[in-house]
Amino acid sequence: MGIGLALSVSLHVAAAIPRLVEKKTTASGPTIIAFAPSEVEGQMDDGSIEGVAHTQYAMQDTAKCLSPKKVTFQFWFADRLVVRSGNKTTTFEVGKLGQGFGAILIEPGRPPKVVYSTDGPSTLQFLLPQAAFELWHAKGCKDGG
Repeated sequence: MGIGLALSVSLHVAAAIPRLVEKKTTASGPTIIAFAPSEVEGQMDDGSIEGVAHTQYAMQDTAKCLSPKKVTFQFWFADRLVVRSGNKTTTFEVGKLGQGFGAILIEPGRPPKVVYSTDGPSTLQFLLPQAAFELWHAKGCKDGG
C-alpha cells in the first residue's frame, strides 16, 4: 500500500511540471525572430490572442519601416530558442524575458539585439522598430517607426 501511494504522488508531481518548449532555427542573413510564450499557442483567451496579435503587428510595422532592406522574419512559440548564425550557436531563454513576448534581431557577425515586453506586448510596436533603427540605422524605424 505504501508503494502505491508513493507512485501516485510522484506521477502527480511530474504532471504538474511544465514542459520546456525549445525551438531551433537558423539565421543566414539579417533576421528578426519574434517569440511568444509556448503556453499561449492555440489559446483563445483575450490576453493570449492580443499578445500574439501585438507581436505580429510589431513585426509588420518593422518590416514596413525597414523597407527596402531585406530582412527575414520568423515567429515561434517557445520558452527557449537555439539560433545558429554563421558558425555560432546561441541559446536564448526567452520564456524568462519580461512577459515572454519579444524578438531577437540578428545580423551575422554582430551581437544579437533582444527586445521584450515588460509593460504589455503592445510596447513591442515601439520597441521592435526602434531596435531595428539601432541595429541597422533604418531612419524610417527611428522612435518606433
